[in-house]
Amino acid sequence: MKKDPTREALKAENEQLKRELRAMAEKSRVEQALKESERKYRQFFEESPVSLWEQDFSALKAHLDRLKKEGVTDIRGYFEKRPEQVKELARQVRIIDLNQATLRIYRAKSKSELLSGISKVFIEESYRGFIHALVAIAEGETLLVEEKRHQTLDGDILHIQLRWSVAQGYEKSYARVLVSILDITELKRTELALRESEERYRFLFNKMINGFVLCRVLYDENGAAQDLISLEINPAYERITGFGAHQVLGKRATRLLPNLDPEWFDIFYRIDRKGESILRESYLSDLDIWLRIAGFPVKPGHIGFTIEDITREKRALERQEKLENQIRHMQKMEAMGTMAGGIAHEFNNMLGIILGNAELGMDELSDDHPSLFNLRQIEMTTLRARDVVKQLIRFSHKMEEGERTICDMRTVLSDAMKLLRPLIPVNIEILEAIAAHCPPIKADAAQLHQLIINMGTNAIHAMQEKGGELQVTLNEVQVKPDREIREETLPLDLRAGHYVRLILSDTGSGIPQENLGRIFDPYFTTKEIGTGSGMGLAVVHGIVNGHGGGIHVNSIPGRGTDFHVFLPAAPEKPPENLAAVAAFPRGRERILFVDDERPIVEIGRYRLIMLGYEVAAYTEPSKAFAAFSEAPHDFDLLITDMTMPEMTGDILVQKVRKIRPDMKILLCTGYSDRMDPRKAARLGIGYLMKPISRKAFAEVVRQVLDGKI
Repeated sequence: MKKDPTREALKAENEQLKRELRAMAEKSRVEQALKESERKYRQFFEESPVSLWEQDFSALKAHLDRLKKEGVTDIRGYFEKRPEQVKELARQVRIIDLNQATLRIYRAKSKSELLSGISKVFIEESYRGFIHALVAIAEGETLLVEEKRHQTLDGDILHIQLRWSVAQGYEKSYARVLVSILDITELKRTELALRESEERYRFLFNKMINGFVLCRVLYDENGAAQDLISLEINPAYERITGFGAHQVLGKRATRLLPNLDPEWFDIFYRIDRKGESILRESYLSDLDIWLRIAGFPVKPGHIGFTIEDITREKRALERQEKLENQIRHMQKMEAMGTMAGGIAHEFNNMLGIILGNAELGMDELSDDHPSLFNLRQIEMTTLRARDVVKQLIRFSHKMEEGERTICDMRTVLSDAMKLLRPLIPVNIEILEAIAAHCPPIKADAAQLHQLIINMGTNAIHAMQEKGGELQVTLNEVQVKPDREIREETLPLDLRAGHYVRLILSDTGSGIPQENLGRIFDPYFTTKEIGTGSGMGLAVVHGIVNGHGGGIHVNSIPGRGTDFHVFLPAAPEKPPENLAAVAAFPRGRERILFVDDERPIVEIGRYRLIMLGYEVAAYTEPSKAFAAFSEAPHDFDLLITDMTMPEMTGDILVQKVRKIRPDMKILLCTGYSDRMDPRKAARLGIGYLMKPISRKAFAEVVRQVLDGKI
């Protein structure tokens, strides 16, 4: 059967129509989908919390392409030299659209307000940053992320992160570029504050005076702190401890400080596990320094310490305490010396009465009288008692100037050692270091003998059980005015000058610290009862101070004791020996005798009469002065006591000398802090210490009358 052409044509046309209808339907669907997509995009674009822009860079692209054709290869260098062109190109960027988030960032009320004031957004720095975008476009980059600074319409600086990408299909023309901007101003401020804080911390960390160390705590299986690992230290820590970072960081504390007090491990635990903070002062024997240490928790398992070197402060306090102890000791010795002087005065008066009466009694008895022996025993015992009182006088820093002579300390030491050697057991060895030359000193040689014997005996006693060595050193030293207190062998009150130094060092039992400040106290002794009087070192102290010197003691229990004695060198040359004065000289002069003790007045009057003198004796200084005032030229000599309740001897002398300046004077005293041989010599008067023997009294009276004193 033949096909109907018309029918076939209609059928084909129908099929074509169907296809066209389907195509139209598809096109409508696509267009609708595109519209929906565009709507959604616009909704997202407008409502996005991120600042979004659509921009047209085609003018930039075209300009850059022309430059490349003209042979410009260094785009960056080209525009860095042409800042005005950069600004012109920036103005050629066409803004297609921007969203609401952009208005909020730049503080614009509307898109038109922002677009009309877009030039306010860019600051000078923004244009310099725009060169990066031009270089990226010239090199065909389709994506760029950079940070830069803009400003809001009201002038506040904005830190932004800008990201632009070329829309698909526009890679050649750059006619559509999508730009997103994040406001990172607060982030930048935080970063800046953090950086500044870190810089300040690092500055303080490096410049702070106190040391700092950050540590990690190490624990044992029982949870007890057993060590620290140092993680960070500052320069001050290195300076204070002497440890460098390479010695400390990553190292255990017990390796650096093997003698660390175990108490610290409990402190580490309390700081870390209990959150305690501590502040304490500690001596580190490994470093020989004192530290003020503050410990505090940092984070679990980590603790920090600041350290302050207080060694000088501690040493100064120790020196101050030592000086205060020396001052207290000096004050105590001064008070005890004053007391001893008062006792000596009263006792000498009593001894004078006893001695005088004994001598008078012996004068009345024949050589074979049975009581003569008893009176001589009284006389000898009184003289021995006088020597004991002299020890008190020496202890009270009063010396009889007339007893001193210029002498060589080497000779004195040699003589004293001869006396001392027989007392030294065989288990004690004597070592001597005597200087070849020492300057002479002005001293009482007998007292120096006593000083050496007393100190030597003390040293021998300290070594008598185990033996040892007695080192005797003699040399000369110069004490400068600007000496430092740290010269511990120098006594506190030692003046600047030239000295002979005697050192006696033993290796004996030493002196306990609690006794060291009392060794010069009278009657203080650690010896057993009956083996020592306790006056030995007290007498030594009195002799040294009486000679204007000083004494210092160093002692370590179990290791020995060093006595350093300083005696001032004498500037003058030794005088020639004087001829001995004949005993019991006599005379016929008229003498005024004054003493508040009647027995002493009677004894003195009798002695003088027996020597041939005429005597007027008084117990009241005012009556004596009245008698002198009536007839000042009737007397050739005034003999007066020093300490009297109504009028002291020196006052009486002054009143007498006002009437008769050439009046000869002899002053007698048992003790006085107002008069000594030196003061008497300056006043041109004689001086005698009580009790006075008949022979000494007769000799001195004659010497004063003859003008020899």
